[in-house]
Amino acid sequence: MKSHEAQPIGALLLVALFSIPIACFLTACASGPRLKHKHEFTLSPGQEHHAGLVHALLIPIDATNDKPVRGLDVENARISATIVRHLESKGITVEQVEGRRFQELTNTALRKVRAQRKSGASGVVSAEVEFGDVVPEILGQLEKSPDLVIAPNLAMRTSTYQGTRTIVWDGVRRRETIYSYDAEDGSGPPVASLHVSVYTKDGTRVFSGFDGLEPVFRIDTVQKKYIQREDLFEDERNLKEGTCIAFYPYFGMDEYCTR
Repeated sequence: MKSHEAQPIGALLLVALFSIPIACFLTACASGPRLKHKHEFTLSPGQEHHAGLVHALLIPIDATNDKPVRGLDVENARISATIVRHLESKGITVEQVEGRRFQELTNTALRKVRAQRKSGASGVVSAEVEFGDVVPEILGQLEKSPDLVIAPNLAMRTSTYQGTRTIVWDGVRRRETIYSYDAEDGSGPPVASLHVSVYTKDGTRVFSGFDGLEPVFRIDTVQKKYIQREDLFEDERNLKEGTCIAFYPYFGMDEYCTR
């Protein structure tokens, strides 16, 4: 695992998530029958949620993000609470672990896995340790055995204009309050998305998905530059819709995501 050095929000980077490829595999990037706009997701065949999966551990936001974007962490508690409510609406009991405690558990698990690989005891020769590799060790330290481990991360993404003030990305559509179109290719302003990964207790990643949350900036017409919005992630409707889309279609193709 690599260091979690925060990146400045002004860099406008498309964040690469640790151990989480952003390209689609197993299922194509798609909009299902209940989604109007496409979003990226992966779903292992036969690994959709079922009624027997009733306990989940939600880890802190950006705990598996190799390059978290500084400035997107202004409402992590609110976003986590939205994820909890969404999972509970599916009949799942959710436990959480505090951020510092989780980091300590991860570091201990990482050292143990690396030592096992160095000694040859694990039978794995790869030096690259992914989050899934340490999930069993973390759960062992917690003395927990959840059916699912949920890893959320926040990422900066790129939007596209539809018309003059409507932007779309990662399954959502939002209206810009101030028109800022200035790209010949129709690309819109930088936007924030939620990425969730779902792991089994043995560390197998069975699902991951992106969803759009909100535009990150407003325009300072005097200084003619982007300024981070003061109300970022305060709209509960955007968080509710976005969280639903992030998990689509893990809970089924008939999931209806709305603001």
